[in-house]
Amino acid sequence: MFFYFINNRLSSCFFFQAEDGIRGAQESRGLGDVYKRQVVTIRGFEFSWLKYLGAAGANVMKQYLKPDMVIGIAWGNTLRELVEAFDTQLSMPSKLVELTGALGSRVSEYEGHGITSNLARKLGAEHYFLNAPFLCGSAETASALLKDKVISQPLELAEKADIALMGVGSLDRELATVLRYGYLSMELIQTLRNNGAVGNVCGLYFDIYGNSACAEFCKRIITISREDLFKIPVRIGISGGPDKAIPILGALRGGFINVLVTDNLTARAILAHGY
Repeated sequence: MFFYFINNRLSSCFFFQAEDGIRGAQESRGLGDVYKRQVVTIRGFEFSWLKYLGAAGANVMKQYLKPDMVIGIAWGNTLRELVEAFDTQLSMPSKLVELTGALGSRVSEYEGHGITSNLARKLGAEHYFLNAPFLCGSAETASALLKDKVISQPLELAEKADIALMGVGSLDRELATVLRYGYLSMELIQTLRNNGAVGNVCGLYFDIYGNSACAEFCKRIITISREDLFKIPVRIGISGGPDKAIPILGALRGGFINVLVTDNLTARAILAHGY
């Protein structure tokens, strides 16, 4: 398991590599046996905290890039800041594919297409859009859309990805991105909370132990399946903030992410909750 923490006060990026195979609260040994530390200074103290988190994610992503790879990408605030912070123009033969439908947002700059096309331009990569809504009106509608080649082909490519770039979403009534940008209503947020959900990765909702908490509801979401997501060997989660410790904990326990980029305060909160 890899942990990447950014220290807000020092405006620096700290890289920690810890032991692998941590699953579940009863097996957790915390960070343990930390054996690697590098410091990368991030200039520009006027940047917001979220920009620092995005810059840290961009630095981590660069470590995994190689020619002819397939990169899966989600959407959201942090991913947008990651792409904005990625200041390297490359000529790297690769494929960039969306993991989750994003049509339907009230805030167009956070939709997946803009984030994907911007990163593809910087990488010199081919890009593949998932031209679908995040949430359909019914499971039947979602099922029909998933049979269309326009949607099924990008998702088939996504399961072949070498790395995935994702945020970790919360169900906070004030801070949840899916609520603020109009993807989900407050009623749906509350229903998910009542079912034990604490967060999501790529629209796959889970409880604090990483178990699925939306079996029926998730059938309405156009996204990569849990099984196909887990086929991707490097699953990078970039997330942090006061509402993210519990969602990140569930994502780690469930194996949705195996590389974490977060800030030091969120990391401490995760450890305090028993990881």
